[in-house]
This record gives sequence, structure tokens and C-alpha cells, in this order.
Amino acid sequence: MEVAETVVPGESNGEEDLTRGNEKYLPLPAVRLGKGVWLSRWTLSEEERRIVAETGDIYMRMHAVDGDELVMPHRLFVEKPSIEELKNQFNK
Repeated sequence: MEVAETVVPGESNGEEDLTRGNEKYLPLPAVRLGKGVWLSRWTLSEEERRIVAETGDIYMRMHAVDGDELVMPHRLFVEKPSIEELKNQFNK
């Protein structure tokens, strides 16, 4: 799986490179949806697409942000998102 060059194709949505140009890392384009909430897009390889089609499974690794108690909630989805709708969810 690789990070996509644009977050939502065809939309101008204020993307930022979360690596801030740090050459130790590959660029990570993302859109800020709200305070501490970001959206990025990833592309599956042909092999990964085959596996998902066969199994229907996608795994997600999560990291605790406060010792071992608080795990950041995440959501994986495949529908093309509306940046404005997502921003509205996190800026109420």
C-alpha cells in the first residue's frame, strides 16, 4: 500500500505535507478536517486488491496515545469522501 499523491482527486482542498519536507520521510499529503484530525488517501497494489477481493478483510494497526489505555479511533472506507462534509463532522 502506498500513499496517493493527492488526497481527493479533482478537488482543491488545502492539502499539506505532514512530513513538512523532512527528507527522512516520504511525503504524506493530507487534509486537516479538524483539530488533530487528518485525511489521507492510500492506493492498494494489484496483489493487495486481489487479497481484499478474495477475503473481504482489511486490517488496521492502532497506536495508543496515552500509555496503553487510549487508542486513537480510526475509520477505513472506500467511498470517495466529501472534504466539506468530513470537516463539518469535526468542526461542530
